[in-house]
Amino acid sequence: MTDARIITPTERFFHWEANAPDKVYLRQPQGPGNYRDYTWREVGDQVRRMASALRGLGLQPGDKIAIAARNSAHWVMADQAITSGGFVSVGIYPKQATDAVTYVLEHSEAKAIFLGPILGQDGIVAGIPEGVMTIRLPYADAPAAEHDWDALIAANEPLAETPQPDPESLWTLVYTSGTTGKPKGVALSHGSSAFAASNAVQAFDMQPDEVFFSYLPLAHIAERGIVEGMSLYSGGSISFIESIDRFAEQLQEVAPTRFFAVPVVWNKLRAGVLAKMPQEKLDRLLRVPLLGKLIAKKIRKALGMHRVRQAISYAIDREAIVQEIYNGEATVTDNQIPEGFAGYRPGPLRYPKNGDLAKARVLDDKNPIKDDDLRWLLDKEENGGSLLAAAAGDVEGELAEVAERVTKQRIAYGTLRNTTLQRTKKLDKLKNDLRLAQQANAETAADRRFVEDVTEKHEATVTRLAEMERLADEQAEYGLTL
Repeated sequence: MTDARIITPTERFFHWEANAPDKVYLRQPQGPGNYRDYTWREVGDQVRRMASALRGLGLQPGDKIAIAARNSAHWVMADQAITSGGFVSVGIYPKQATDAVTYVLEHSEAKAIFLGPILGQDGIVAGIPEGVMTIRLPYADAPAAEHDWDALIAANEPLAETPQPDPESLWTLVYTSGTTGKPKGVALSHGSSAFAASNAVQAFDMQPDEVFFSYLPLAHIAERGIVEGMSLYSGGSISFIESIDRFAEQLQEVAPTRFFAVPVVWNKLRAGVLAKMPQEKLDRLLRVPLLGKLIAKKIRKALGMHRVRQAISYAIDREAIVQEIYNGEATVTDNQIPEGFAGYRPGPLRYPKNGDLAKARVLDDKNPIKDDDLRWLLDKEENGGSLLAAAAGDVEGELAEVAERVTKQRIAYGTLRNTTLQRTKKLDKLKNDLRLAQQANAETAADRRFVEDVTEKHEATVTRLAEMERLADEQAEYGLTL
């Protein structure tokens, strides 16, 4: 690749370090509900310091450096430090057999390895050949090593320059786990990674507010490309799993916007909802207008997938999918997600391995979920099973409660309406009575004034008569007449 416009993942990393330094990039779990947030600035500082440290330890550009650790913030930091220093990364799988670890490290000619907590770590450590330098990641349960991450970070100044790898140069060596024989490796360039991630982010219209949940091994190219790679090109954040026992709980905590899973994960999730309610009953409820949408929303909320804009599945067992998912009605070819798989709507995605066009059903703001989408997902008879499920309480009980609340609201509305009509009639009567009273009051006031006037005149007459009688008596006394 010679196109100067290709921006490598390493350059995208430093782009966010410079342009969104205070935005959270990596979220490391530290117990239920607690996370240590690392901003792009903090991650950039540690990446630059570790790249300087690796150079200071005598490693040369192009040297291979392995990572054996469970998914964590420092797995990504180590990966970025390796590429920033001009080295090549090699991933080691959890529980990888000792002889497979030895083979990968010898075959890749690895000069160093980062060690963190990982399933089967005793066997992995036992497989490290003599002469391979070891560096311990800063976690309490990480195995002992020659060098310590925090000590190297403290002892080294940050890398001054901002690396710009040649797109044609080697980026990573990705090996199979070795379960079917000796691990097989694939060499990938910076340009191939850039092509895959940048095209996927563009095709799926990913935004800087994306939230990824990393739980499948980062040593696998799918998790590394979809989660780490797309986070670099979108600017989204990554939250990591603490332990497989907390998967369901953490999925709810993180509530990702993009979620990647292999079929076995989807099927386990599906089993959760069917354990709460039989398939046939759930199908009937999902077909009820409005209430079906309410149930679908409840399921997504219970899963922690209510913010998911896109769900991705791969590593398909073609024979199993045809038999169990499609009842022999679908054909699954290499590098192609079957149309309708995992509830996606048709949309193009250029898969970089050989240029095949994979089809997917994308649920996002531009393509909102249809009424029958969730029914399709959970319809075993018509589509051979569901790839989505929930562990939410008793949906039927929730439905009954909703129906009861609706009935009470209708009764309350009817009562209120009748009361309002009665009050309106009373108000009309009061208005009429007030009008009559006002008229009567006016007539009464006139009558009162008339009576008062007559009374006043009568009293004046009585007073005059009394005076005349008094004068008459006086005249009689003196023998006078009027």
